[in-house]
Amino acid sequence: MKRIIESYKRKLAGEEGWILKRGADLRIALCYPNVYSIGMANLGFQAMYEIFNNIPEVSCERAFLPDNVSSARKGSGYDQALPHGRASDILLDELGEYERTRTPLLSLESQTKLRDFDVVTFSISFETDYVNMARMLQMSGVPLWAKDRTHHDPLIVMGGAASFLNPEPIAEFTDVIGVGEGEILGPKLIDVLLENAPKKKPC
Repeated sequence: MKRIIESYKRKLAGEEGWILKRGADLRIALCYPNVYSIGMANLGFQAMYEIFNNIPEVSCERAFLPDNVSSARKGSGYDQALPHGRASDILLDELGEYERTRTPLLSLESQTKLRDFDVVTFSISFETDYVNMARMLQMSGVPLWAKDRTHHDPLIVMGGAASFLNPEPIAEFTDVIGVGEGEILGPKLIDVLLENAPKKKPC
């Protein structure tokens, strides 16, 4: 697990503008069902990250399909920020490390287990990533089938361009499918979740 956390922190060191909010009422894991370099090139994914974190009551962190040997060799989007361009010297086969250590899938910003978030959302642009969504759920320890989840599990939400086209193949994996523009649906979903959240008992 230590090597995975170190790899995530290297990615954050190569970024500007990432956000980590503590003590929020609602914690969301925003997932892209492919590796870091592909997810970070998706403008819709970037927009939803900003939209969610602009809501004061919400903390949104990102998660990706772990880099494997092939994607690590190509670079994972942060190699240019490293000294002397020696990214290949420290890039980690994250997928192999997850499998070796049996670590549940973690968020990028705080390295929190995905299953500990209130909501896990997937931004899916291509139907070919449906398999990766299922794989990420399995790696996180969240029951794959919606019917098997309880109130102890996070709410699983799917949005993105693929939700317009053909969400049926993963309908039984998801609790909510957002069909429409994320900039409109996202804040509305947050309003519903906050309005129906269990009230905290006064101390």
